[in-house]
Amino acid sequence: MEFFLIVLLGCVAGIFTGLIPGIHMNTVSVSLIYLMPEKQELIYFIIPMSVVHTFLDFIPSVLFGAPEEETFLSILPGHKMLLEGKGLTAIKITVLGGLIGGIISLLFSFVFIELIQKIKWIIPKIIPVVLVFVLLLMVSEEKNKKIAVLVILLSGVLGLIVLNDFFVVKESLFVLVTGFFAFPLIINSVLKETKIPEQKNEKFELSFEEIKGGFLSVLGGSIVSLIPGIGSSVSAFALSKFTQLKEKAFLALLGGINTTNIIFTFFVLIAIGKTRSGSAVAVKELGGITGNELFLVCFCVLVALIFASITTVFLAEILIKKIQKINYRKMNFFVLAFLVLLVFAFSGVNGLIALTVSAGIGMIAIRKGVKKSSCMSFLIFPVLGNYVL
Repeated sequence: MEFFLIVLLGCVAGIFTGLIPGIHMNTVSVSLIYLMPEKQELIYFIIPMSVVHTFLDFIPSVLFGAPEEETFLSILPGHKMLLEGKGLTAIKITVLGGLIGGIISLLFSFVFIELIQKIKWIIPKIIPVVLVFVLLLMVSEEKNKKIAVLVILLSGVLGLIVLNDFFVVKESLFVLVTGFFAFPLIINSVLKETKIPEQKNEKFELSFEEIKGGFLSVLGGSIVSLIPGIGSSVSAFALSKFTQLKEKAFLALLGGINTTNIIFTFFVLIAIGKTRSGSAVAVKELGGITGNELFLVCFCVLVALIFASITTVFLAEILIKKIQKINYRKMNFFVLAFLVLLVFAFSGVNGLIALTVSAGIGMIAIRKGVKKSSCMSFLIFPVLGNYVL
């Protein structure tokens, strides 16, 4: 009975970490091991919390343009659908992707673990090739290639400086993601006096494209969990271009990758003892998990998938009604102020400086018609630097 209570409390905690920008599951997980280092049962709190978080964090990304490092590309098609009155549909699509990807991940858990153990030697060799391919893909997608290269270089250099602690910024990922992706979008909405149209609660119908995105997310999530530096959004971007996915399918892909990635990080921990997320680090610090405990891990994930799918849609339906009744411009000012306060609270003056610079680069991309995905180089350059330098 105590085990089920711990799993349920973890699910509930995932609601709060997912909905509140800046309160990340990794931060909560790592904090728990310092507060209660002897409590090994916290493993079964952290796992469902992490899975539920990957569903709920799309709500602030789509509705308010306040993403985390795993969801920042969702504000592009997601916000567009919001402005078309289809914000709820956008969130439902990410839930579908997460549910499909999560269930397939569980079904192939044994196969995945055995495969990791056999190919672990080749992973470090292919990382630089994959990253360079993604950078070239970014440039090839742009009409204004000179400006795109400039945005990629500026973002990449800032990532190198901040993420390698040449300029120390606490919670640096949160600061840079907020600057590159949230701030330019929100500022642009304020300048254009964007108004949110009436949101339609249209009947949700499955399509082959969205199901395809969910299935592809298993491949994307496994890549992310194995190759450091390839985040959920980077993997989704590369796969969507390679497979020519449409807008809605991309959201399903991103939703699925976000969920399958966190599930696979626990499988990677079981297979080779490596950690690929803050949650996995916390689980390892608490004693880790073995192949014998795989059934319990899968049970926690299954409960979290069901809980998260129902809860995300339920809360999104409530919030989507609220957003129609408020002044969107005032809300944008509030979100901007809230994010600035969060950055200052977490990262101080250095954080505000990094936020300003990254937001400036993001605004260049918007003003010059360059895809915001070019700013993803802030994650890619630091990882490439580890292999080249």
